Parts: sequence; structure tokens; C-alpha cells
Amino acid sequence: MDRQIVYPGQIPLETDLLNAQKNAMIGLAKLAESILGTNTLVDGLACTPTSPASMTVDVAPGQIFELENIDDSAYGALASDTTHQILKQGVALDKANLSCPAPGTAGYSINYLIQATYQSTDGGSTVLPYYNASNPAQAYSGPNNNGTAQYTVREGKLVVSAKPGVAATTGSQTTPSPDSGYVGLFVITVADTDSTLTAGNISQVSGAPFITEYLTDKISQATADTLYSKITAPAPVRGMFQNLVASTTGLDSNIGITIDELTVESAANEYQTLRNVNVTIDSATVGANGLDAGSLAVDTWYYTYIIWDGTTVAGLISASPTAPTLPSGYTHWARVGAIHTDTTANKYPYPIHQVGRRAAYAPAAGTNMTSLPTVASGNNAGAMTSIANLIPVQVAKIANVYGYITIGSSSAVISVGQSAQNVLFTVNSGGTSPAHGNTFDVIIDTDSLWYAASGSGSKSASIAGWEDNL
Repeated sequence: MDRQIVYPGQIPLETDLLNAQKNAMIGLAKLAESILGTNTLVDGLACTPTSPASMTVDVAPGQIFELENIDDSAYGALASDTTHQILKQGVALDKANLSCPAPGTAGYSINYLIQATYQSTDGGSTVLPYYNASNPAQAYSGPNNNGTAQYTVREGKLVVSAKPGVAATTGSQTTPSPDSGYVGLFVITVADTDSTLTAGNISQVSGAPFITEYLTDKISQATADTLYSKITAPAPVRGMFQNLVASTTGLDSNIGITIDELTVESAANEYQTLRNVNVTIDSATVGANGLDAGSLAVDTWYYTYIIWDGTTVAGLISASPTAPTLPSGYTHWARVGAIHTDTTANKYPYPIHQVGRRAAYAPAAGTNMTSLPTVASGNNAGAMTSIANLIPVQVAKIANVYGYITIGSSSAVISVGQSAQNVLFTVNSGGTSPAHGNTFDVIIDTDSLWYAASGSGSKSASIAGWEDNL
């Protein structure tokens, strides 16, 4: 955008002030064009019956954007500019009340077109003071002291009017076309029997250039949400959630998932926030709300997803922790957890209860898991043991390990860590009775934990659950 330059001691000219305002107008116009284009658009301008009802309607305040010459006539000391066009903004700060009288012939109706246009007018006419060189203390009234009034503002206005059609037999009347330079917004249909106008008399013109409808027509709602979030909020991240809860029972093939809000993402990095998610995934089926592809395997980790096709929200499980195969039409996804199938022909998920990123095994009598899965047990001088089948190590960042000792000597001890040099917790019975146990969180760097135990009594380390790196 161009800017005027003045210098210390310089006598500013009227053109400096006028060009500053002209340049600002052009800069704002070009910004508007980059977002809205150059077609005529309107905003606001809701058309409603009056209260109390009458034979008039109210058109709310609003604005119009219309391609116009920079200046059709001289702007103060600046010459007109009809060579260049910009998107000008006309504003109406007050509502307009428009009369739509009924036809006087029985059985007749008439259509009124509510139309709008941009109008540039010079206003604020007044007699201005001018410098009087012969007597500076006494200003001239008008140029050369001639008392002539001059305009002081170039106004960009939004003008609305009601254009009547031709009254005709009800059902055969037609709506008039907009006047040159106008756009049609609403049609008011009035019968000879009408004594007041209601919302039923008012209809919006098909294709009326309202900004909201223009944007919806040009871009999808998902894209609009993405643009809005990029302008007004921090960039979204796939998998951001609020109040995530998931569970399996160990008695069937179902996985229940509820989430208050979840951000899903497409391959084109388009984001959508899903709300009030409530799905049940049947791991025994294939497709939406089932397995993404292939056949379900025994004793295998699967990863749970929420997917979206632009309309429908569904769940999915996949053997891939990062790239599920989406069913046809589904474009957006986010991973929300993991489950593990048992070793039977049923291939039911082991029972878990997940809240947020934390998942805990929920062993119970009669299910496919009656006790916590064991990392290692008994005495051991110290060895690494795999936990890949006990927690989803590809996505977990913390293992919740339970160390347990029955009645033992005062020297009975269990140590668990990432290596012999990095022991993360120790359980020492101290000869106490009854059994003694503790639960600890262990950060996962590999798919194995180091286990050592000594002393009398039974000893074991089990996995109680994990924290997912969602």
C-alpha cells in the first residue's frame, strides 16, 4: 500500500491528506478482493416484518461490496480515476423501512423486489474557513470569501429499495428484474387480501449474493473450519481430544469408545473437530466399525481409530499404528488407543479400561483374562525380558508395572528397570505379612524390561497397564 511522505518544515498540501486516504482505501479494497473476489456481495441485510405488523418490511443494517471506479469525479484536488476499478464497500448503519402496499384489484397479487446497490456520493456540505493573507485573524468564508458551501466527505453507501412488479391474477404475477447496478435480495409477495405482512410474505431471491452463502458454495465446511482455525486459533493436531473413554470386556468382540471432542486429519492435512463421538467397533467384522483389512489374528496388537467421511463418524481397528486402511469414502482419521486379541479361536480383545491416555487391564473371573499378564516371576540374578506382547510398545510411552512379593524373608526383593544400570523401582518385602506389592510407572525405551529378584517367598512383576503416546 502506498504511503505519503512529508518532511520537517515542509508545508503539507491538501493532496497529501487526500492521497493518504485514497491509498488506504485502495489497500483495503485489494485485501478484500483477495478474499472475496470481485463479484458483488452483501452481508447482513436480513429482511423481516415490522413489529407490530404493517404493510412495510424492515431491512437490517449491512454492507455491500461492489466493483467500482476509484473515483468517478474529482476527489477534492485530485482528478477523477475511471481507468482503475477496486472493490468498494458501501455501508448502511441504520435499518431501512420499505413500503409494500397490496394491489387494489380483487384476486390480484404483486411481487416487490428488495434490491441493493453501492452508491458513492459527496456529502457534509458546509461553508469552510479559508486563510486570509491580508488579515490572518479573520478567516474567509469559502474560497475567495465567496460564501460557497463545499462537500467535506465522499460517502460509500449501501442503498436498498423495494421495486414493485406488475399486479396480476394471483399466481401469475412476476418478480421484476433488478435495476441497472442493483442486485436482488428478497421478494415480498402481497395479495389484495393482505392487511399486514408476515414472514410468510418474504422469500430470499435464489442466488442472492450473501457472503455466507458465497463462502459455503466456494469451499467445503471442513475447509472453512480449517481456514478459521488457522486465522483465529493455534494450529490443530491430529488426535487432540477431550474426555476420551474406551473399554473392552473380555467377553465379546466389541470395543466401545466415547469422546466429547476429537480432531481428525486427512492426507491433505485438512482438519475437522468431531463432537459427541460414540462408536462401537466389532473386531469380528471388516470395514467401518470393524477391522480395516484382512482377517483378525490371535494374540496380536491392533490399534483403534476414529474415522470420518464428511458426514458419518465411525470406528476402526488396524494392525498398523500409523496408517490404517480407510474404508471407501472415509478421508479423516485419528488413532485413539490399542487393544490385544486373545489366543483363542474367538480372538476377543483382552479386557481394558482406558481414560484419556491411560489404559489399565481389567482382569475378572469368567473373562479371557483372570489375572494381570506377567513380565517375569521367581528368583532371577537379572535379565532382560520382552514386554512386546504385554503392552503396545510401538505407541506406549510408559508401562505401569506391578511388583508383588508374598510372605518372604527380610531380604526378599524385586527390581525392575531398563537395564541393570538403570533400575527404576525396587519392591522389598521387609519380611512383612501378608503379601507386599507396589505399582510403578516405567518409561519405555525398548520392548524389554530388566527383572531381578531374590529371597524367599513368591515373587513376580506384572503389567497393570500403560500410558499411550497419543
